[in-house]
Amino acid sequence: MTKDQYNTVQSIFQQLLEVPEAKRLNKLSELSSDPEIIKEVKSLLEYNNDSTLLSNNKHSHPLVATNKTKEKHWYSFVFTSTNVFRSTLAIALGLLLILGIWTHNYLRESLLDVRHAELSRTINSLELSLDIWIKDYKHDVQSFSRDPEVKQAIADYLENPDFKPDIVNLFESDLDLNRYSGYAIVTLDGMVILTSDTTRKPFPLPNNSGEAITSVIRGETRFGPPIFLSEWNRADSNSIPKQNVWVSHTIVNSEGIPIAIVSLARAAKKEFSHLLSVTHMGATGESYAVDPNGMLLTNSRFQKQVLELGSEHFSEGDSIYNFFVRDPGVSLKNHKPEEPKELWALTKPAQAIQTYAFLNEKKLGLIKEPYRDYRGEEVIGAWLWFPEYRFGVITEIDKNEAYSILPVITTSFIIVGIVLGGFFILSMFSTLKIVRLSEKMNRDKFGSYIIQKQIGEGGMSNVYLAGHELLQRPTALKVIKPEALNEVSESRFKAEAKQISRLRNPHTIELYDYGVTEQGTIYYAMEYLDGINLKELVKLTGELPVNRTIKILLDVCYSLKEAHDLNLIHRDIKPQNVMVCVLGGIYDMVKVLDFGLVKDLEHDNGEELTKQTDITGTPIYMAPERITTPTKTDTRCDVYALGALAFYMLTAKPLYNYKNDLDVMYQIINTVPENVNSLRNEVPEILSNLISACLEKDPDDRPESVDFLIQVLKQLAIELPYSEEEAMSWWKRFEG
Repeated sequence: MTKDQYNTVQSIFQQLLEVPEAKRLNKLSELSSDPEIIKEVKSLLEYNNDSTLLSNNKHSHPLVATNKTKEKHWYSFVFTSTNVFRSTLAIALGLLLILGIWTHNYLRESLLDVRHAELSRTINSLELSLDIWIKDYKHDVQSFSRDPEVKQAIADYLENPDFKPDIVNLFESDLDLNRYSGYAIVTLDGMVILTSDTTRKPFPLPNNSGEAITSVIRGETRFGPPIFLSEWNRADSNSIPKQNVWVSHTIVNSEGIPIAIVSLARAAKKEFSHLLSVTHMGATGESYAVDPNGMLLTNSRFQKQVLELGSEHFSEGDSIYNFFVRDPGVSLKNHKPEEPKELWALTKPAQAIQTYAFLNEKKLGLIKEPYRDYRGEEVIGAWLWFPEYRFGVITEIDKNEAYSILPVITTSFIIVGIVLGGFFILSMFSTLKIVRLSEKMNRDKFGSYIIQKQIGEGGMSNVYLAGHELLQRPTALKVIKPEALNEVSESRFKAEAKQISRLRNPHTIELYDYGVTEQGTIYYAMEYLDGINLKELVKLTGELPVNRTIKILLDVCYSLKEAHDLNLIHRDIKPQNVMVCVLGGIYDMVKVLDFGLVKDLEHDNGEELTKQTDITGTPIYMAPERITTPTKTDTRCDVYALGALAFYMLTAKPLYNYKNDLDVMYQIINTVPENVNSLRNEVPEILSNLISACLEKDPDDRPESVDFLIQVLKQLAIELPYSEEEAMSWWKRFEG
């Protein structure tokens, strides 16, 4: 793993500590897709590094006695018996096979989901494109119909048919003949009195046109898809009529009273068909429009192919109006259907469109299981019915093209499985050496400290339980990882140890020692704390009692006061960095941890270390100025964090509900948090107001220093004392 990857691991790990445990794995998958990084972060999460200094055995001495019998490890049993080794190997290979099958199926389903998502995006794109095109079409017709010259010409023609040449000249001169293929003027009673075919005599619209005429008269600009015309307006019943889409708009006189309807036509095989053809996917993808009965309204991409196969599926000419999208039951490429096409059922999407056309309900559907299209080829597809336009669209792609990668994935998995199986068998035979090497590493010494076990892990360092070689004192040993070692991390690690060593307050974690091994590994030793951090405490108990909260806040203030007096800012006060423990017979002893982000106001010269840490930390407890002007922060950013910490202890929830780091940073800068008293009315008003003052956006509006907080909290502690008996009673519940 590279150093950049380790830096990424550290960043992701710190973010996940702020996420509830049940949601961490989902959040991890959102933050990274790198398998190596995910594996490393999962390993860190196993330690649940909310407190790298927390013991799992309450109030017991952590060091192992020197005369204790050496624990027998699992490999001693596995590798000393041939039969057991073979059984273990067989079980492990079986598990590897199961994992491989599961992974293969997971990838297969993921691929299918990707294809289905592509279909959904295509159909949504079609919906948007058609909607924009139809609205633009309507706008053109509306503009034409509102032209005073057009309105007057139609009014004159209605009064005197002798004006026909004038109106024909007007229409043909004003209309863009490259876009419009025809026009018609219809009276309010449904009589077509003039069309672009000027030789045609007036004729009535079909009986079922009443609803359309009424809607146009009422002011609707109505779009009409290509309609399969019957004998009523076809000069030659054996020919296919010209395929047009229509938009109709009412013509009103000077008094605003409708006098006629004008309809302008565009060729369906031009813009209308082109809109759908541009979304064709791959070599076999196709998008087309159909009417409620399954009649094709746009040109088929495969018209030439089907005709070359000798099929009578449709005759020569445009495919619009020439056939219904029916399932032939067999592939037309390889077989000839036994039944006549009149008996073929509509394809699945056409059936769905027919159903929702009857219900007059807009609906989008996705058909994941392969079905046969009008060529008889197996496809997957999606469909959409437009009730307002009275047509549907279907988009499909051949199953073999959509899932072409699946055989490659299967073959690859078989090969990879064989290779991995071979490597796994070889690795089993070298496991004993690896485990022995691991044991040796566990016995390594860091200066005078002997490691007993690992108790935590962070992105940059590991934390071990250790004992001094002579004193046998329990110690938390923090060791920087060799992989994470660089100039910045080394400087930060040294700075943390240096700053902690300057602090003597009993509520600040105590540093025992600092050193570098012969191999160049950097470490420092701290006091080993047997307790629980505030995040775990609130998770365990919920809202803390007011008097206990006051006591904890006061102790944290004492720790920060010393740091601030030395011109040090902690910059990462949060529940995970405040521990409550039993120490030297004192119950509820508060300790402030992790001075890794501390800033020295007295000696800060803007070096690279400062630049890289100015905006680090946990976002939810970060003061607004840490985000807006990170290089100009002072001790009041810790005052803000204290307010956020108090809010969390008293309400058992963070200051803001947020989706991600950008969201929380926006809220920190712009959103005023709720008043604690409004969420929990037993909180004294003076404490609630103090917390609100600490959380002011402007540093100048906050208490100037923790000295003021100490003064107020000391008075509150007198009024609401938290006795030693209460503390001891709480901790006694967990003994034994």
